[in-house]
Amino acid sequence: MVYMNGQSIECETKRKFYEAATENTIPGLPSEPLEPEPSKIEEIRDSKVGFLQDNIKHARLQLIQYLDLAKDKYIEQSEQYYKVERQVTDTLSSLHDKREELFPNSLYVLTGFLTGVVFTRRSNIFVRSTVPLFCGVAAFRFFLPSTFSNVIFWLDTYERKHQPELWSSQKDLFNKASNMIDQADKLATETEAVVGKYLDETKKMVGTYAGLNVEQKVSEKKTK
Repeated sequence: MVYMNGQSIECETKRKFYEAATENTIPGLPSEPLEPEPSKIEEIRDSKVGFLQDNIKHARLQLIQYLDLAKDKYIEQSEQYYKVERQVTDTLSSLHDKREELFPNSLYVLTGFLTGVVFTRRSNIFVRSTVPLFCGVAAFRFFLPSTFSNVIFWLDTYERKHQPELWSSQKDLFNKASNMIDQADKLATETEAVVGKYLDETKKMVGTYAGLNVEQKVSEKKTK
């Protein structure tokens, strides 16, 4: 301890002095960190802000692009839907014959279909699926004949245009069925003629052996 001007000054030892001078120091590095220059800080800040602005701008442009695509797709789908809807309504309007009343006759057609459902409620699945449909089609054919003809013609035209192979096979089947019906009708007519001929010959034979005039009409016999 040293006294100076009447005051005591505590002297540190040499060891402690050097320890304080070399405390928390790394060789080759300054004892205090160097502060970057203001221009460098502004450049770093500007680069970060510019990078953020570019990313936000890119994301915003992509979002706008996606929204435009979604809008165009929605408009396209809406136009297609309305186009199909107009086609369906125009087709249904053209198929209906205005001379036929739609309201009561459609109820009759529905009643025919439900009648088939009631009659076949205890039958097998095939009968329950075919008989009501047949009853509904028959009622449609009976109560709305002109509209039914228009629908059949439209279905035939549509199938011939979009499914020509199926239409050709059905047409061939229909022609074969028609030919079979015509042949059956012709055969029935020929059979009736042959049977009538044999009956006439049989009556003549019976009249010849029995001595009866089978050719005489009943009205002539009564007048006599």
